[in-house]
Amino acid sequence: MGKGPSDTRELTLALGVEMLLLGGVSKKAPDAKKKLEAALADGSGLERLARMAKAQGGDPKTIHDPSLLPRAKQRVPSLRIEQVCRRHRRARARPGRSEHGRRTHARRSEGGPSRRDRARGKAR
Repeated sequence: MGKGPSDTRELTLALGVEMLLLGGVSKKAPDAKKKLEAALADGSGLERLARMAKAQGGDPKTIHDPSLLPRAKQRVPSLRIEQVCRRHRRARARPGRSEHGRRTHARRSEGGPSRRDRARGKAR
């Protein structure tokens, strides 16, 4: 149990602590972290994940044996993925664009004057 990278483990614990605090399961962060570390150490966290997968129609065996998961037929080079992500970030950073790069148009509030009307001095 817990054979993943240490940075991923710490991130998972930090997010889990917040979830336990928000859910009212724990009152203090150190207590929440202890609960999570215990669940990782004794395997009960992994068993809970398997039950959740089964409840959603998945195969709980894949939780214990990831080799059972389907494999992609084609691998995409990581450099290509990085290029797509960079292009997506640039599109999002442009003013007047949505996160998908589409142009956005400001909508006037119901009953209020449009920007064009205000600019022309035709406000109601």
